[in-house]
Amino acid sequence: MKKLCCFFAVAMLIAACGKGDPGHLARKPAELSHITVDDAFWSPRLERTAGVTLPHALAQARSHGRMHNFALAAGLAEGEQQGVYPFDDSDIYKIIEGASYLLLRNPDPQLRKTLAGIIDTVAAAQEGDGYLFTARTNKAPWLERRAGLERWSRLSFSHELYNAGHLFEAAVAHFQATGERKLLDVAIKFADLLTRTFGEKGLQLPPGHQEVEIGLIRLAQTTGNEKYSALAAFFLEQRGVYHDGRESWGPYAQDHLPVREQSEAVGHAVRLGYQGIALADAATATGNRDYLAASNRLWHSVVSSKLYVTGGMGSVGLGERFAAPYDLPNLSAYQESCASMANAWWNFRLYQASGDARYVDVLERTLYNALLSGIALDGQHFFYPNALATRGYTERSEWFVCPCCVTNYVRFLPSLPGMAYTQRADTVSVNLFMQSRVNMLLPAGSFTLRQEGNYPWSGDINFSIEEAPQRPVALRIRIPGWAREEATPQKLYSFATPPSAGFSLTLNGEPVEAVPAWGFVELQRTWREGDRVSLTLDMPVRRVSAEPIVSQDRGKTALQRGPLMYCMEGADQPGGQVLNLYLEANQPIETRFEKDLLGGITTLHFTARSVSLFGNGLRSTRPVAATAIPYYAWAHRGRHPMTVWIPDGPQGCEPLNGAPLATRSEVLNSGGGPGRVLNQLYFPANSADQSGGVFRWEDPGNTVWVEYSFPEMQEISMAGVYWFVGEGASLPESWRILAWQDDQWQGVYNPSGAWEVVADRENVEYFETVRAQRFRLEVTPQAGTVPALLSWQID
Repeated sequence: MKKLCCFFAVAMLIAACGKGDPGHLARKPAELSHITVDDAFWSPRLERTAGVTLPHALAQARSHGRMHNFALAAGLAEGEQQGVYPFDDSDIYKIIEGASYLLLRNPDPQLRKTLAGIIDTVAAAQEGDGYLFTARTNKAPWLERRAGLERWSRLSFSHELYNAGHLFEAAVAHFQATGERKLLDVAIKFADLLTRTFGEKGLQLPPGHQEVEIGLIRLAQTTGNEKYSALAAFFLEQRGVYHDGRESWGPYAQDHLPVREQSEAVGHAVRLGYQGIALADAATATGNRDYLAASNRLWHSVVSSKLYVTGGMGSVGLGERFAAPYDLPNLSAYQESCASMANAWWNFRLYQASGDARYVDVLERTLYNALLSGIALDGQHFFYPNALATRGYTERSEWFVCPCCVTNYVRFLPSLPGMAYTQRADTVSVNLFMQSRVNMLLPAGSFTLRQEGNYPWSGDINFSIEEAPQRPVALRIRIPGWAREEATPQKLYSFATPPSAGFSLTLNGEPVEAVPAWGFVELQRTWREGDRVSLTLDMPVRRVSAEPIVSQDRGKTALQRGPLMYCMEGADQPGGQVLNLYLEANQPIETRFEKDLLGGITTLHFTARSVSLFGNGLRSTRPVAATAIPYYAWAHRGRHPMTVWIPDGPQGCEPLNGAPLATRSEVLNSGGGPGRVLNQLYFPANSADQSGGVFRWEDPGNTVWVEYSFPEMQEISMAGVYWFVGEGASLPESWRILAWQDDQWQGVYNPSGAWEVVADRENVEYFETVRAQRFRLEVTPQAGTVPALLSWQID
């Protein structure tokens, strides 16, 4: 057993390291109330967050019982706990946090009043000693199974501490926005309960899902009470340490090793991202660089072998987790939206602690691609997973049974402008490019900077000084990695050449020879009002390739312009298909800005080649005009095929007129047959059409199955079933699809929750893409009946 630093020793360490300047490692973000954004790209998104996304999320949360649960716990309502997850309380906390950031930008009296009413109900739900977890107070029907009968008795999944962390973050944000203490006092009361409950003389357990550590440190920064930072560090040190016979929660929960010994990103991707944030925050709060080193080791693992080219992370849907290094499938890519937000926050925290622009490079890649893909242009439809390729079965949803991503967007987007600028002493850093004005109070005095440009469509960015102190100030401007010939840090992805990108800089019209250090160019001088700095970032279209060890991307190219990754979507191609297309290496690519398409985007145009398959098995290719759009903008015009990675030659394509996937399978079943009739290319006229054969089961009344087995991994997101009715065969009670993963059968996730059962047409259902070698159709018959099939197709 590893020796554990006691709670009080951690508290003493923080006191010793933090007396002079607790945040001495950190670069301070610009205050949201001191930034005005008037950017053509970001302003509409920020306005939609306030006018659409926030009201939508709050209305959905109310209709799905989130506020009812708090009212019930407060004795203000009757009934029972609604919802099925123990982390449902966090949706309200995230909405409060996001709304508070909006108040910092625009002090809306009606929004402030709405929040006051919500907070009154939340405060009334708190138990006398500070405990706040509505599922336990309300004795939810699923309480024992998911959270344990007693407090803290099943922290591996109860999310009691996860909810608390989101409460603490919301309370800090609301206090900063309004100066009102009501929610802050609720948070302090709960945090005080935690400090009395956990520690060397109390419970020595880690949280399940990391988050409380982040909230505790923010609470410490706001209140000045370092015991909260000490508890956050204590929780970090509990991971991978097993007191009193506690069993490990395993790699899924990052509980397989002590936190300082973990070097590979494993398990649930959002949990890992939040752990990285907590470690970076703990380093800032304590001055203990061991925590920063631990966070960096995990970051290196992600960026060197587990990061998608779009900046997303977590490739496996089962467990929402990381796969092995370099295993980055495209059709079944998960890269959960919450994981993208976690990755952005994590990289920003590492940047704050180091000043190294490579973290902002990853943040920017994630932000403009995987993260923005997860929220529609209308601000009220969302992806939970974000695939890098699809055969045309994917669309966004208004809400999910697990809506964590929806409410995370509510808090992420309003906070984004604060990441654009940071300060440390008399140094101001420009991290992200958005047209805006920022004022910063430096030790030297007040400094106001105006940024103008049309990023990400143009690389021409101008800065003007509107106010400056009479002392030297250093202005640091990030030169993105893509303008320094670095696709991603650690070289998992690289640019093909030519062409190459570059940059140029002028000060008051005079060229400046500047060599980036740590990814920034720095100009230090005593600034005067009216001084102008102009930055030009070249934006050629770049071809991106993955390391050859990434087998799914071998022989393929991705297209990038500026920070944006591009994709081909069927809606833009003459034949409506994309997986049959390849792009030769010598083909020129043209750009065109189309102001009326998808909110205004730069499109790419080139000649691709389409691959077709003839009946005799021969392939042919022909040139076709092809278009690519920014990845974030896909799936706004109906369901269409899409791909980010484009083959370099015909061998990587799925030819037109190719045989259905099912025809390449071996058919197994639980008793019936012959199974070979199912996977043939056959389209019945109706449910009585036996011309192509009938597959019957022989055991009435019991659940039965038929299986497609493949020699290699396949990725599917659609199943179509055609039922036979007649001659004693009836429609079944229900059906579903399972995939063989992790040595067991796992049901696929169908967001609609419904599996259609009707006669005389193919019953088609779409689900989250799943990767496996074996797929099973499981059928539950009606009592006393036998089901039968005419066709079962998968894609």
